[in-house]
Amino acid sequence: MKKNTILITGATGMIGQQLITEFSQRGYQVNTLSRKPIKRVGVKSYVWNVERNEIDEEAVLTANIIIHIAGESVAAKRWTAKRKAAILNSRVNSTKLIVSILRKYNHHLDTYIGASAVGYYGSRGNEELTEKSLPQKGFLSDVCVSWEEGHRLVNEFAQRVVIYRIGVVLDKHEGALQEMIKTLPLSLNYLGNGKQYMSYIYIKDLIRLFSWATEHNHLHGTFNAVSPIPVTNKAFVQSLSSYRKAILPITPVPGFVLKLIMGEAACIALDSQNCTADKLINAGFDFRYSTLNQVFEDIFHNH
Repeated sequence: MKKNTILITGATGMIGQQLITEFSQRGYQVNTLSRKPIKRVGVKSYVWNVERNEIDEEAVLTANIIIHIAGESVAAKRWTAKRKAAILNSRVNSTKLIVSILRKYNHHLDTYIGASAVGYYGSRGNEELTEKSLPQKGFLSDVCVSWEEGHRLVNEFAQRVVIYRIGVVLDKHEGALQEMIKTLPLSLNYLGNGKQYMSYIYIKDLIRLFSWATEHNHLHGTFNAVSPIPVTNKAFVQSLSSYRKAILPITPVPGFVLKLIMGEAACIALDSQNCTADKLINAGFDFRYSTLNQVFEDIFHNH
């Protein structure tokens, strides 16, 4: 039986690095596509330059599965006009580049999995958001809509296209959780009024979601990649405080302070998305970390 060859873009990031490990352990031939070569045993590394519209075509042509998650970080810097263009173009133009190679050679895939984000929905208060909920106008919504449109162009060249709208990814070593505990041991803070919903997912469940999508041929379409029980920002911090004690009581960081520090990008912390994972669960996915307590137990108590 021919070995599956999987191409992972964005492979230098937090999610990409763990995807390499996961699929290598599962016996796939793992190839990567990134701006600079990656040195990992058993992994073939290809290079592209999206800004120049340059790509090593072999990266796409040798793959029967593609996981495309590459994109500039939305939270790393303030959103200047230049930064916003980089965030959008790194996603949309990279997807167009992949599609152009598929089209040029009429190359067909078994499975294509594309990343999006819950930012698609904008800020919606307590409203329960399903995959059928419409996007709102706003920078993050517009980016996600354009990115998903690009992913759907692959339908012409793949048996299945899966799009994951990914929530706040919690990881032991980097990402959002590490930003939240930077103020320890002095304090833990909720953001704004703390009432905004955080649709999160633990990195271990997210990695399982990607491998599950490659191995279940019934799966196609768009899914909220979030844990089944979203919580408010304040409830998240209160739960975190039982695992990581602070000297001072939990206090808010007012929204206007965040906006002074982060500018327009403060919406990442202040927007409310109460996303449901029902579609994933009904499709047969079994979350191993469906509650915050399960996540925090694994992060802080399992070594």
